[in-house]
Amino acid sequence: MTFKERIGNIPKNRIIAALVLILIAVFFLTISISCQAHFKAVEEYPKTDAEITQVFEQIDYNDKNILGGSSFEKRNDQGYLITGYTVHVKYVVDGQTYSRAFDMSSPPGESEAVIYNPQKPREAYLASDPPTSADYYIIAAIFGVIGVVVLFLGDPETKRKNSKG
Repeated sequence: MTFKERIGNIPKNRIIAALVLILIAVFFLTISISCQAHFKAVEEYPKTDAEITQVFEQIDYNDKNILGGSSFEKRNDQGYLITGYTVHVKYVVDGQTYSRAFDMSSPPGESEAVIYNPQKPREAYLASDPPTSADYYIIAAIFGVIGVVVLFLGDPETKRKNSKG
């Protein structure tokens, strides 16, 4: 069976589904590429020390285990799962004090450094957790692969007809 015949035998609803998935992949790929230039610029931002003013645990109140769970899980004194931390910091740029809150997956140290946009010092990122577009590339790859699989996956009806005849 030639490629042209194979494409001609694919049901239209499967072609539409595959095209939608591939378009979603292209959308995320476009976001990744556009964000990458910004994130590259962030790597050049200046760094300054930040004072941690508050730390809040992000708690999953639907997951209580008084026995503690696995050794990899962090739980508070009441047995609830700690899913992350919100860290409030303040930092000084050119004599002006700025405050920001950041989400972290692990507990912060005694102090944190921030990288900031010299033109807009309010725009800052934790130096230990700079932004990345890797997540968008992964999402684009997943949707793209699923789209191609949906498009070229064998049709069960066609396989049954070919095996009988």
